[in-house]
Amino acid sequence: MPHSREIIDQIAPIVQKKIRGFWGGDVSQYKDNFFKRQIEKKVDSLGISAEEYAEIIKNSEQEKTIFINQLSVYHTSFFRDASKYEILKKIIFKEIFDFKQASKLC
Repeated sequence: MPHSREIIDQIAPIVQKKIRGFWGGDVSQYKDNFFKRQIEKKVDSLGISAEEYAEIIKNSEQEKTIFINQLSVYHTSFFRDASKYEILKKIIFKEIFDFKQASKLC
Protein backbone atom coordinates (compact mmCIF):
# COMPACT_ATOMS: atom_id res chain seq x y z
CA MET A 1 0.00 0.00 0.00
CA PRO A 2 1.57 3.32 -1.02
CA HIS A 3 2.22 5.91 1.63
CA SER A 4 3.74 9.36 1.51
CA ARG A 5 6.80 10.51 3.36
CA GLU A 6 4.68 13.27 4.89
CA ILE A 7 2.42 10.70 6.54
CA ILE A 8 5.46 8.82 7.90
CA ASP A 9 6.79 12.16 9.18
CA GLN A 10 3.47 12.72 10.98
CA ILE A 11 3.22 9.30 12.60
CA ALA A 12 6.91 8.91 13.56
CA PRO A 13 6.51 11.05 16.73
CA ILE A 14 3.44 9.00 17.68
CA VAL A 15 5.36 5.75 17.28
CA GLN A 16 8.34 7.17 19.19
CA LYS A 17 6.12 8.29 22.06
CA LYS A 18 4.34 4.94 22.29
CA ILE A 19 7.61 2.99 22.14
CA ARG A 20 9.26 5.26 24.74
CA GLY A 21 6.26 4.93 27.06
CA PHE A 22 6.15 1.16 26.68
CA TRP A 23 9.87 0.41 26.72
CA GLY A 24 11.13 3.24 28.88
CA GLY A 25 14.17 3.53 26.62
CA ASP A 26 15.26 6.60 24.74
CA VAL A 27 14.41 6.04 21.08
CA SER A 28 15.78 9.46 20.16
CA GLN A 29 19.19 7.78 19.97
CA TYR A 30 18.16 6.45 16.57
CA LYS A 31 18.66 8.79 13.65
CA ASP A 32 15.41 10.25 12.42
CA ASN A 33 15.72 8.82 8.90
CA PHE A 34 16.58 5.35 10.23
CA PHE A 35 13.57 5.36 12.53
CA LYS A 36 11.23 6.50 9.75
CA ARG A 37 12.66 3.89 7.35
CA GLN A 38 11.87 1.20 9.92
CA ILE A 39 8.28 2.44 10.09
CA GLU A 40 8.10 2.39 6.28
CA LYS A 41 9.47 -1.15 6.16
CA LYS A 42 7.00 -2.29 8.78
CA VAL A 43 4.06 -0.65 7.00
CA ASP A 44 5.16 -2.18 3.67
CA SER A 45 5.63 -5.65 5.16
CA LEU A 46 2.16 -5.56 6.74
CA GLY A 47 0.55 -4.11 3.61
CA ILE A 48 -1.30 -1.42 5.56
CA SER A 49 -1.35 2.36 5.65
CA ALA A 50 0.92 4.32 7.95
CA GLU A 51 -2.14 5.59 9.77
CA GLU A 52 -3.31 2.02 10.39
CA TYR A 53 0.11 1.15 11.75
CA ALA A 54 0.00 4.11 14.12
CA GLU A 55 -3.27 2.75 15.53
CA ILE A 56 -1.81 -0.75 15.87
CA ILE A 57 1.28 0.49 17.70
CA LYS A 58 -0.89 2.57 20.04
CA ASN A 59 -2.87 -0.49 21.13
CA SER A 60 -0.61 -3.53 20.78
CA GLU A 61 2.12 -4.35 23.28
CA GLN A 62 3.16 -7.22 21.03
CA GLU A 63 3.69 -4.87 18.08
CA LYS A 64 5.67 -2.46 20.24
CA THR A 65 7.97 -5.34 21.25
CA ILE A 66 8.34 -6.45 17.63
CA PHE A 67 9.20 -2.90 16.55
CA ILE A 68 11.78 -2.47 19.34
CA ASN A 69 13.38 -5.76 18.32
CA GLN A 70 13.41 -4.62 14.70
CA LEU A 71 15.32 -1.49 15.71
CA SER A 72 17.78 -3.48 17.78
CA VAL A 73 18.56 -6.04 15.07
CA TYR A 74 19.98 -3.39 12.76
CA HIS A 75 22.13 -1.80 15.43
CA THR A 76 23.52 -5.00 16.89
CA SER A 77 24.31 -6.84 13.66
CA PHE A 78 27.97 -5.82 14.01
CA PHE A 79 28.26 -7.90 17.16
CA ARG A 80 26.79 -10.98 15.49
CA ASP A 81 29.06 -10.86 12.44
CA ALA A 82 31.95 -13.29 12.95
CA SER A 83 34.00 -11.71 10.16
CA LYS A 84 34.16 -8.44 12.13
CA TYR A 85 35.66 -10.28 15.09
CA GLU A 86 38.25 -11.91 12.83
CA ILE A 87 39.35 -8.47 11.67
CA LEU A 88 39.54 -7.31 15.28
CA LYS A 89 41.50 -10.38 16.32
CA LYS A 90 43.90 -10.63 13.41
CA ILE A 91 44.57 -6.97 12.71
CA ILE A 92 43.42 -4.54 15.36
CA PHE A 93 44.18 -6.49 18.54
CA LYS A 94 47.48 -7.72 17.07
CA GLU A 95 48.56 -4.15 16.34
CA ILE A 96 47.62 -3.05 19.85
CA PHE A 97 49.46 -6.01 21.38
CA ASP A 98 52.55 -5.43 19.19
CA PHE A 99 52.55 -1.74 20.09
CA LYS A 100 52.30 -2.52 23.81
CA GLN A 101 55.14 -5.04 23.54
CA ALA A 102 57.33 -2.59 21.61
CA SER A 103 56.69 0.20 24.11
CA LYS A 104 57.81 -2.07 26.97
CA LEU A 105 61.15 -2.61 25.24
CA CYS A 106 61.94 1.11 24.94
